[in-house]
Amino acid sequence: MKEQRELSGGAEKVEEIAAGAPAAGPDKADGAALEKAHAAKRAKKSAGGAKRTKKSAPRAQAAEDRRAMQGEAAAGGKTAAAEKKAAAKAEAAKAREQARAEKRVALAEKKQAEKEQKQRLREERAALKKQRAEEKRRAALEKKADRRAHAKKRRAAAEERAAHSRAARAQRKTERGGEKKHARAPGFGGWLAATISLSVAVLALGAIVTVGYFDLSGAKSELAAGYQASAYEFSEAVEELDANLVKARIAEGGELSRLLSEIYADSLVAENCVESFPVDGRETAALSGCINRTGAFAKEALRKLTGGGTLTAADREKLAALYEEIELVRGAMPALIEQANAGTADSLSADGGAYASEFEKIARRLAELHPEEQPAAAREALAGEKELSEEEAAELLKTYLADYDLREVRAVGKEEGRLPCYAFEAMDGSGRQYYAQLTVRGGKLAMLESYVPCTQNNYDPQTCVQIAEKFLEACGYEGLEAVWTSEAGTECTVEFVPVQEGALLYPDLLKVKVCRERGAVTGVAAGNYLLNHRARSLGGAEVPASRVRANAEKKLEGVSVRAAVIPQAGGELLCWQVRGESEGTLYFAYIDAQTGQTAEIRAVRKTDRGDLPL
Repeated sequence: MKEQRELSGGAEKVEEIAAGAPAAGPDKADGAALEKAHAAKRAKKSAGGAKRTKKSAPRAQAAEDRRAMQGEAAAGGKTAAAEKKAAAKAEAAKAREQARAEKRVALAEKKQAEKEQKQRLREERAALKKQRAEEKRRAALEKKADRRAHAKKRRAAAEERAAHSRAARAQRKTERGGEKKHARAPGFGGWLAATISLSVAVLALGAIVTVGYFDLSGAKSELAAGYQASAYEFSEAVEELDANLVKARIAEGGELSRLLSEIYADSLVAENCVESFPVDGRETAALSGCINRTGAFAKEALRKLTGGGTLTAADREKLAALYEEIELVRGAMPALIEQANAGTADSLSADGGAYASEFEKIARRLAELHPEEQPAAAREALAGEKELSEEEAAELLKTYLADYDLREVRAVGKEEGRLPCYAFEAMDGSGRQYYAQLTVRGGKLAMLESYVPCTQNNYDPQTCVQIAEKFLEACGYEGLEAVWTSEAGTECTVEFVPVQEGALLYPDLLKVKVCRERGAVTGVAAGNYLLNHRARSLGGAEVPASRVRANAEKKLEGVSVRAAVIPQAGGELLCWQVRGESEGTLYFAYIDAQTGQTAEIRAVRKTDRGDLPL
């Protein structure tokens, strides 16, 4: 615009000059005029152009603006398109990301659903497994209860038959005037049985004297039936032992525990049957040893498994050896059953008869497997002792019972077996009867029984212990410690064991019974002491007594701990004996001194018959 104004002003000045300037010379004037004319023309032209330029400037500007707008529009269109394209691309990316996210969510939900389904399946399987285990446990408990009930029933029947058997023996002895030797095996538990036998015999004789009639034939038939039933029951128990032993040889885990439980239960039933057989103790000693070994192994193996242990290779070998023994006994059962069925009460109980010979055959076969158990084997407690005559043994018995005012001592036979003994019957000035066994070697008092009951409690337990100690010293038993006293009515039983290096030797246990009415010893059972007592190599304990005490005091009060040796699965085990109380119950626990595992626990229950160890 400024340029247009300057051009317009220049054109006006040219016109003014052309109109008012004086003429020059002709030539010069013409030239100047011409020049001026040209200049004017050019100025005019320029002015016209300027005017035109001025007039066209808005149009040009508008065009320029239009072009700028068009450029901007074009540029804006391109930008919008780019932005739109970018927005579309971003939207597509967002949609793809959304799709991927939804896919991931769906996959995660699927996986979670599968996981939950698997968890539900696991829980259902676990619940089903638990239910089956519970059902199996209940079935096992029911079966175990049935077995226990059956075993209890069989034991009761066996004890009843044994009572009949003992009554028959007492009757035969009375009828024959004591000519036959006393058919009794050395060991514990004879006091009550002897009392029952004598009572039954007295009742039978009383019936004969009072009524004058006794159906002896019927009684003998019942006895024979009892003997036969005992033989069948024993055969059944042996069959079960044989079957369970062969399975246990390869069993593991819970099945092995179940089989061992049945083996232990069957061994108890079998031993009760053996005790009820109407034969001499020496003829069944080998059989009893076989059954007892089997039961002791099963008990120890169960203890080991319960403590989290396993059977060793040596245990498996022992199991195989026991199976071999029971298999031998099982093979002898048909002949035994045949003799039982064919026999009568007299023939079955006859010394040296066909029935007794079957047991002797079994004993000989077992002896081939265990030659170390021959009756002639030397015993540590009697090693170096002189073998006495029957007369010398009778004089020793009078010395042992010097305070008993004995009026008669009569030899009634000789017991063989693991501990050969002379058997005697004696009577004091008041008519009280005694039965005693003295060892052939050394004349040691192995057994004493009195058949006169006590009726009053004139002596307390502590005094009974002192009476028992004094009696044992008179019989040559020294270095013993009283470890347990139990009261049963008017009788007090004291248990003694020897002590070595402060350790109680329970395998050598010796029992003494004291009458609390008269303050006199009426029973002695020293078989275990005479068979087992010796100097032992105890070794050292890997587990200290302080640790055992600390653990025991967490559960028990008044804890005492001392070393002890206990019988275990046919052998011996060095333990720590823990004594303590909990909630009014007295406990004795025996802890393996090498491993720290609990070998055995006993609880003492107070009953109307005194304190009863369980």
